Amino acid sequence: MIRIFVAVAAAFAGVLFLGYMLTDRTQPVQRGFRGTGMVVMYTPAAVESLKPINAIPEPEDPADPPIIGQPTITERYKNIQVLKDLSVNELSRVMAAFSTWVAPEVGCEYCHNTKNMASDEKYTKVVARRMLQMTRTINNEWTQHVGYPPA
Repeated sequence: MIRIFVAVAAAFAGVLFLGYMLTDRTQPVQRGFRGTGMVVMYTPAAVESLKPINAIPEPEDPADPPIIGQPTITERYKNIQVLKDLSVNELSRVMAAFSTWVAPEVGCEYCHNTKNMASDEKYTKVVARRMLQMTRTINNEWTQHVGYPPA
């Protein structure tokens, strides 16, 4: 009698274990500081379904050749602090890409006061500038950790 009970219990445990192994198990991802219990659970299928949404968009056009005699970026725009090494065309392309990727519905207004583009009144513009500075610092000074930036 005990042997039958042990065999049934082992079979039941095996079925449960097999079912557990075949399910789409969740993966915990911590958000916030350690010890705060701020953990989000994701299933691998849910993570895969979000990949197309979070993909980097393709560039819209090939790079334009620089125009000889064009004013420099600091002559053309006020309050350029980070992207001074770009041409006017390159800056326009980068800003369009940011707008398309970050705020496609809102556009430039997400970061800029469109009546005064040089204004730093919007917090999102200040944060975007700091993120650009951080990215350039990492790419230029921390190459032993992140490798060389793509050419």
